[in-house]
Amino acid sequence: MSITVLMGAGSVIEIGGPTTNFITDKIKLKAQIFLNGEQFFIKKVASELEKYYAPDTVNFEDIFHALEQIDTYKSVWGSRAAKEFAPAFGAFSQAKDSVFFQNDIFIQEAKDDLIKVVAEMIYAYDKDCLEKKKMHGTHNFFKT
Repeated sequence: MSITVLMGAGSVIEIGGPTTNFITDKIKLKAQIFLNGEQFFIKKVASELEKYYAPDTVNFEDIFHALEQIDTYKSVWGSRAAKEFAPAFGAFSQAKDSVFFQNDIFIQEAKDDLIKVVAEMIYAYDKDCLEKKKMHGTHNFFKT
């Protein structure tokens, strides 16, 4: 049995893990594949967040949170959700750009791709640790 623990605040950098910036950059480069070709939906979301949060930086967790919110709020502007499932905030807001709300597949594919990239990076790190027997520092804590 194995357990994977994803810790934040740079705790895995000391033992060779990826940085938040590295993960974020990889995610922004991931194209979403659709029948009509490639789309960089994650990159579009990241770009809007970067403008909104400037001068602060945006990381993969911010992007995933935004995708989750878009997924929730898209139902408001399409009037498809029953009252108990529609967020009340929708009554006071309006979509800034419909490209983010027009297609459920874009949002789902972007969320899936983001999770896959993070999972692949965790897997690669774990595999490297096991192959090189890099069980030192923080990693030893989970060995016991």
